[in-house]
Amino acid sequence: MLAEELGADKDETVRRLFHEAYRLLDLKTRPAPDATTFAAYMFMGEVASLTRRFLWVYTQRSRTGVA
Repeated sequence: MLAEELGADKDETVRRLFHEAYRLLDLKTRPAPDATTFAAYMFMGEVASLTRRFLWVYTQRSRTGVA
C-alpha cells in the first residue's frame, strides 16, 4: 500500500528506499539477541533514519504536513 502511494514502480529513489528497508529489516541482518548495546543502538539509528526519509518523501508527494 505504501509502495503504491509513493509510486515505487515509477520512481527510482523510492525503489531504492524500499530496497534499503527490506535489506535492513531482513532477519539475517538484524542484531542478534546477544548483540552489544551499541550494535542495537546503531541498528535503531539506521531504522530511524530510513523512517525519516520515507516520511519526507510521503509529505512531499501527498502535500500533508510541513515539509
